[in-house]
Amino acid sequence: MKTIYSLFRAQTLHFSPEKKDRISSNLIKSKYWLPLFVMFLLLAFSSIGQTIEKIRFTPTITDTTSNYYLAVRPKSGKIKGVLVLFSSFEAAEKIFPETKLHNVAYANDILTIAASMDQALYASPAVISNINDILNDVVTKFSADPKTFVLGGFDMSGMIILRYIEMAIETPGDFALQPKAIFTIDSPTDLIGFWHYCEREIRKNFLDVSVRDARYFIDQMTKENGTIYNNMEKYVKLSPFTGENHQQGNEVFLKKTPVRFYYDTDINWQLKNRRRGYYDTHMPGGSELVSRLMLEGNEEAEFISSKIPGVRRSGLRHPTSWSIVDEAECIQWMREKLGLFYLDSWEAPYKFIAPDGWRHERISMPMDFAPQIPYTGVEDIRFAPGWDEKDNENYWSYTFLWCVDGQQLMNEQMLDNDLTAYYRGLVNKNLEPGKMPDDKAVPVKVSVKKIKTLTGDIATFSAVISMIDYMGSEPIMLNSIIHSRKCGTQSRSIILFEVSPQSPSGPIWKQLSTIGASVFCN
Repeated sequence: MKTIYSLFRAQTLHFSPEKKDRISSNLIKSKYWLPLFVMFLLLAFSSIGQTIEKIRFTPTITDTTSNYYLAVRPKSGKIKGVLVLFSSFEAAEKIFPETKLHNVAYANDILTIAASMDQALYASPAVISNINDILNDVVTKFSADPKTFVLGGFDMSGMIILRYIEMAIETPGDFALQPKAIFTIDSPTDLIGFWHYCEREIRKNFLDVSVRDARYFIDQMTKENGTIYNNMEKYVKLSPFTGENHQQGNEVFLKKTPVRFYYDTDINWQLKNRRRGYYDTHMPGGSELVSRLMLEGNEEAEFISSKIPGVRRSGLRHPTSWSIVDEAECIQWMREKLGLFYLDSWEAPYKFIAPDGWRHERISMPMDFAPQIPYTGVEDIRFAPGWDEKDNENYWSYTFLWCVDGQQLMNEQMLDNDLTAYYRGLVNKNLEPGKMPDDKAVPVKVSVKKIKTLTGDIATFSAVISMIDYMGSEPIMLNSIIHSRKCGTQSRSIILFEVSPQSPSGPIWKQLSTIGASVFCN
């Protein structure tokens, strides 16, 4: 316990003595003290090695004070996706201390961006312009693929990014990109409904801070747009959807977008501490929007009830907290929506059975040593015992398959190109400079011929590969039988290669044939 408490103290060094004592006292009294200590422990270790960069950009709207954002690059240096976290009424620096989303993204090839929307309440032209500036800058500075962005919005920012993506889908030419998916955290979803929420808080007059906030919100919206009673049309245009309007509204543009709404659904806490029933929270609007999207056929619209109560980093219990998001599960959801491939969690849709003693290896495709091979998927390899021992009869004998996306109808020219790139890449990757005498160096040559189609194949081919044996430092000729197969549906294909320098009558071919016959899709 002393060690954990020391980590907690280290995480709160920047607090005043009075605040530290208050936090410690609250934690000890709270039933959430153990999860909080564990959270601080995880934050302390998971942040090791991460660097937060402050990136400045030039906004097109000159009166904005948000001319920078924060970035955490992935550990691998490879950016497969981009997670942009927005918040209002706080600086970007306040975001990362409240969540571990960037910690999980760091280990999953995902770039994390944190940005503030200042005092923004809704998707005004200035706010939209600022979001576009940030997203454009991220694409440019990090060479990020615009098709791999997911946006997350906290509190009021959630309503803003909902409207942003609706507008981006409606008029894509006016926007930096179309996010692949979005999620909100305890956010209102209906601007007119939010106005009524503020009115109820003022009428109840229960909590001073809630009343002050509600008055500020109404005053600000009135100053900029008038009231909902004399300018309803403008509020409807600014709102992601309008609960009072039972006809289709702006939400129609979300019917194909994966979207999540996170809420702390502990209504008893709301009643006891805020005197709020369900209609005094943002949950009715969020659930109604999900209902409408599902009726439109969007099966990827989700209302997420938090597994744990909202607790801020200070130890304060609050439903509007980043902590209501299960970070690991959220990043997994993001990976799925972006279609990101991770070899360590990939489940093979096929059986590929080899005898004991055969070594296994998997490589993601496209392969780093042969990027010219144009497929996305996995190479799965089975090495015969002794395959890398020059005096062993199984030398260079192995079988491998490519499980690739789409229906690949192979022919001789395609296989010739693929195998040439494959073995040329292997040689270049494994052959040390100067190791091969010039008189023994030979280029990779491949000859592919279509043969009688074997049972279970769409097509069957034979091939001869002439190349440098980078293990034995001399030329070698490999024989191969290639099987092109479907994998269950047309969404995947199997291309199976049996390879050996032995002649087709050699003993290894019986084993290779048996292993090949074992390959079938689930």
